[in-house]
Amino acid sequence: MKAFIINLDHAVERWERLSLEVTDAGFEVCRVPAVFGDDLTAPFEGYSESGYRYRHGKRTNVREIGCYMSHLRAMEQFLATDDEHAVVLEDDVELGRNTLSLVEQAVEHAELWDLLRLSGLHDGTPWAVRDLSDGHQLAVNMSRQTGAGAYVVSRHGAEVMTKKLLPMALPYDHAFDREWNFGYKAMSLVPYPVSQNERYASSIVHTPKYGPLRYLTVFPYRAANESRRVFHRVCQYARVRGGSKRAA
Repeated sequence: MKAFIINLDHAVERWERLSLEVTDAGFEVCRVPAVFGDDLTAPFEGYSESGYRYRHGKRTNVREIGCYMSHLRAMEQFLATDDEHAVVLEDDVELGRNTLSLVEQAVEHAELWDLLRLSGLHDGTPWAVRDLSDGHQLAVNMSRQTGAGAYVVSRHGAEVMTKKLLPMALPYDHAFDREWNFGYKAMSLVPYPVSQNERYASSIVHTPKYGPLRYLTVFPYRAANESRRVFHRVCQYARVRGGSKRAA
């Protein structure tokens, strides 16, 4: 399976470290030249400033835009192949020893997901649906999960994301975590086999928030979004578990 590593041109040390690590893990490495937000100039193609302000409550962050467009660029590179699945990695992650084996096991259940998280910054309240080796499981997350450091994507998932995740109105890790809104299936592989490497600081700088008026839009949006998440994923969990019992 190919692993698409998103890497800024000036981040040479990150590329050298991770490409070697990913190759040693058994993946075929493909580099995705990342979009450097500092090189972008307004107006930003494929970006909705009003949508970002309404949903996220923060001012425009050019590096966040660059990150978002870099992930979509990875999808496009993947779709240029004939493969059915690909791993997408940011260049500050670190793979566990059994990552390839776990991904291969997860692909055996590919009918259950189009997007499979391999890392995350929160627990995400996972409800397990399938057991894998070494105590790992496929799970449905019942709460919001942030971070897009590592994930597996199906061809269908990549096709949908390249078409429907534009214009950008949220950070990428928030946007692709709303699969019910776009028409693909998402799960997580827990415990996560990939972690963020603590030796690297995030290249996305902090962006100031708008004033208190942002709560008039951000809080209602988040409340509605989380309600939809729980409803959709409880239904997803029930379908998968019900299918397992019928098969048994």
